[in-house]
Amino acid sequence: MKLLLFRVHARDPLSAVIVGETRTQYTHAAVLVDELTNKICEAYVPHVRFRLLLDSELAGIEAFDIAGLTPEKTAGAMGYCAEAVAAEEPYSIENLCRFNPFLRDLLGEAQDVGVHSPVICSQFAFDVFDRGAHLKLLNAPSYVLAPGYLAWSTLLTPAAALKPMGNGTNGTNGVPEIAALSRDAATLS
Repeated sequence: MKLLLFRVHARDPLSAVIVGETRTQYTHAAVLVDELTNKICEAYVPHVRFRLLLDSELAGIEAFDIAGLTPEKTAGAMGYCAEAVAAEEPYSIENLCRFNPFLRDLLGEAQDVGVHSPVICSQFAFDVFDRGAHLKLLNAPSYVLAPGYLAWSTLLTPAAALKPMGNGTNGTNGVPEIAALSRDAATLS
């Protein structure tokens, strides 16, 4: 399990806004849950989800190891991810707008009461490690953290780049399981 910070988030119209408002180099945060498949858990419109990274995305992603992440803590973090996905924890455009001081004054502070609270990507990634693994990356509430702020954690160390899995070019949106199912279905017919 690793924290992923994206310099480029493919097909995300809000990327430029996030970088501009937060004045950091990162536009998205996610949690790598399976290094063998590049499966991630992320908060993205409309809700928290699991998905496989496309090989074409890897160049814009930096991976970080987390100090103190034991197998037990990893299991807790995985449980938190699964719970958030099952609950369809919603993504919050409103929380994203709070990085602009004027809009934060207008909207007020965000609230975060668990997997049923609307979140942004960095808020969710922070919560996975804070609430799931009981590792506090930063001494701040999760709802004020932009993706780039997570990189300030002293618990993070740069990890090796993610390895391409050979997906994203087979017309299946980078999901090898779908390609395999399609081949199996074709064989049966």
